[in-house]
Amino acid sequence: MSENDKWAWFSDDDPAPGLFRPETSASKADSPGLRLDVAPPGASKTPAGSASVGKAAALHLEGKTDAAIKELLSAIEGGEHLGELYSALGHLQFEQQKFDEAAGSYQKAAQADPKHKTAYYNLGVCKERLERWQEAMDAFQKALDADSKRVEAQLGLAVCLLQTGSPERALDAFEQCLKANADLEPAQFGKAVALHLAGKPEQADALY
Repeated sequence: MSENDKWAWFSDDDPAPGLFRPETSASKADSPGLRLDVAPPGASKTPAGSASVGKAAALHLEGKTDAAIKELLSAIEGGEHLGELYSALGHLQFEQQKFDEAAGSYQKAAQADPKHKTAYYNLGVCKERLERWQEAMDAFQKALDADSKRVEAQLGLAVCLLQTGSPERALDAFEQCLKANADLEPAQFGKAVALHLAGKPEQADALY
């Protein structure tokens, strides 16, 4: 297990706030558990949108992220395929750890394209980074409404339920994750924390 894959320790008195937080050696953008969905399977791109996003991607690969962002903003001002452009802008802002700005971009992506495959999930990840748990929960729920089999959105919802003081509901959400993927380590750990907070320490200890 690499340094970035380790989970933070927590106290018996207050385990939830440290859940799914990386050790200080890991950046917030690279934290384990909830990750941005950058390239969803089956994502479609229109030709004009792809051209603008492609140019921005090339600039980004050259290390010119600010120029890439300017390219996307210029295309947005021109009204080109806003859902895709806002989503690409959100990716770059997230990478720069500008999570509030990235959240705004993903919100606009969702508004411009209600059928966008990843906008609400990515919005939830940004809100999670900002520790705006209720807003993150709302976004993850919308992602689940669009795709009820999306395990990572279920995981995000479960984490938010823990953080907002609903361990029983979180436990159910973690169990839904584990039904879909029994080996999902973050869900296993989260279930243990939920059991602990729900007053079931023996069951929690068995999972720990």
